[in-house]
Amino acid sequence: MTTRVLPPNYPKTSEAYGRVYVGSPGVTQDVPDGDALILGANGWNILGRVGPTSQRPLNNSTVPREPFAGMEYIDTTLGALIIFDGSAWRNAATGAIV
Repeated sequence: MTTRVLPPNYPKTSEAYGRVYVGSPGVTQDVPDGDALILGANGWNILGRVGPTSQRPLNNSTVPREPFAGMEYIDTTLGALIIFDGSAWRNAATGAIV
């Protein structure tokens, strides 16, 4: 999966697994999950998992414990933050099932 991160409020360069990330304040980047954990430990803000509707975790997910109630996902197909309520994904702004 991919995670969206935001660098600190100052120019920041960090490395994760041999990949170099150059952060500009206010500019998000989508990075592999493992890299996001390292960047988070180095002052970057982890905003959440991100990807198209086709890649969001499903109720029959092969990843244990996903999705879980309260899990957030930035759906790039919908252009919206969605939240899993335990049985369905909902638009965070409207509450509609998506």
